[in-house]
Amino acid sequence: MNDIQQLIEEVRTSGASIRVEGENLKIKPADRISTELKAKLRQRKADVVRCLELVTRLSNLGVSIAIDKSTKAALPIFSKSDADALRHVADIYEPHKAPLNDEQCRVLHEDLNYYENVKQNQRNRGMSQNVG
Repeated sequence: MNDIQQLIEEVRTSGASIRVEGENLKIKPADRISTELKAKLRQRKADVVRCLELVTRLSNLGVSIAIDKSTKAALPIFSKSDADALRHVADIYEPHKAPLNDEQCRVLHEDLNYYENVKQNQRNRGMSQNVG
């Protein structure tokens, strides 16, 4: 677990929830977290937002995360059968439970951007074929 995930977990452990709303972090109830934790969250706000957005994107797509046991590479897993096939070489996590480091988060963001672009291009091609 990276330091950003630890901050998020600290918020949740205190009995509060944390989410992204626009460009802001929303913590409810805010009085459950310490002044010190609020200061840490402000200091690392961009990183916390990026991490929460990644988890949200993965969850919305129904994607799990595989972390290769030997290389520690993080890979998005789109189906249960793919997860089952990888269990002997990778640990499989739900997005909010994956112990990701900063590099793994960066790569997963890139992978999701690529996947979403491919899906959008497929939808666009499907629409153009239906019009003609």
